[in-house]
Amino acid sequence: IQNSDLITLKGTAVVSDYALQLWQDENKGGEALLQYTSAEGWKLKSMGGGEWSVTALVEEGVPQTVAEKLVAGRN
Repeated sequence: IQNSDLITLKGTAVVSDYALQLWQDENKGGEALLQYTSAEGWKLKSMGGGEWSVTALVEEGVPQTVAEKLVAGRN
């Protein structure tokens, strides 16, 4: 990530082994999708490019019920 030291982390929604992390720099922002595994801890799955929808999260492999709770939890 170019100029990653300028990224500010905002709110985080965590459900099960998945998290949405709001991030922002001086020019843009979005929601990163992270997944937790006992072997590796929290790993970035996708930086996203705005707000995640339930459909997009499911397409990334997040279970439907978890995706719905993540989206609801960020508000």
